[in-house]
Amino acid sequence: MLLSPRQPNQPVSPRRSLTLSSYVDSTSGNIPLLRVRVYRGGLKAKILALSVLFCSALLLGAAEREQRFDLTAGWNSIYLDVNPASDDLVTVFDTQLVDAVARYFVPTTPVRFIDDAAETPWNSERWSVWYSSRRAESFLNSLHAVHGGAAYLVHAVKDGTLVVRGETQLRETAWKTDSFNLVGFPVEGPGLSFSAYFAGAGNRIGSRVYRLVNGNWQKVVNLSSTNIRPGEAYWVFCEGNTTYQGPLEVNVGSGSDIHFGKGTVSVTVELRNKVNAPFSVAAQIENNNGLPLFRRVVDLANTTAESSPATGTMNLGSLAPGEVTHFRLELREENFNGTGNSADLRFTASNGVVIRVPVRYSAN
Repeated sequence: MLLSPRQPNQPVSPRRSLTLSSYVDSTSGNIPLLRVRVYRGGLKAKILALSVLFCSALLLGAAEREQRFDLTAGWNSIYLDVNPASDDLVTVFDTQLVDAVARYFVPTTPVRFIDDAAETPWNSERWSVWYSSRRAESFLNSLHAVHGGAAYLVHAVKDGTLVVRGETQLRETAWKTDSFNLVGFPVEGPGLSFSAYFAGAGNRIGSRVYRLVNGNWQKVVNLSSTNIRPGEAYWVFCEGNTTYQGPLEVNVGSGSDIHFGKGTVSVTVELRNKVNAPFSVAAQIENNNGLPLFRRVVDLANTTAESSPATGTMNLGSLAPGEVTHFRLELREENFNGTGNSADLRFTASNGVVIRVPVRYSAN
């Protein structure tokens, strides 16, 4: 069982901290699943939530989309890609379906396998937990806000679908060196194995992967035949330093979005194949609420350039291993009616990788 020694429905005595723990994999060692010391005040989590809210307030609004999770009764490991419009856990997680949520905060010391489950000093305060008001443990809540770009353990009271609506954000995984990382991947649809996804990581990522199965972390034995599931989070070991982000690398410059305005009417996005197998790439504008966007195609051989409306599926061709291509996006201010300010630019690789870039516009 995931919660030990108490069952999810059993009350917790009113003491200052609660410890939940579970460790698995008798053949290769132990990995922390959920070992928590929850403090009533939750001051660190509150400060973090306030700082994130402050930073978010400085950003322009982005286009919104839905992310769906098929939950099974018990614990589920999910990766929340969208940034919810509300950071309130009650609003985001339907309390009729979900009654507990936990988030792991990256420690300063590495998370490694250990033989003795009692030797776990790093994660005694690394988990923050939220309980529904229907749970007796709710007074122990230490997780006070939910944000995208993070993995969560979600306890469902029954099978059901969780739908989260929020803004698109382009994020990079900050790999913790020589440590397990609880992460998810930008994959939609079946067909991409762990080995294929990590083929360009130089053997630094993906040698050890654990997924949550029936409330227990189980090692993925065959990485070549096991596919990554959309919206699922995994414990993945990273050996050494790396900035690897997957088979398709998308570079929009120094920022994490495409921002038109203040004289910027054209942006070039660089796309690179980081693995040893070719794949094709297509671009598409999603959730456009009124931006007059155009794709500009430059023919260097004939020294010509042509712009056309960025509508439908725009095929960018096949990328050989290591090859780079560019996608040029324009905003025609003369066609702007003043009603829209955001959209999503979606890049879809034929291997299943999907990366979305938020597009924003401000007149000032």
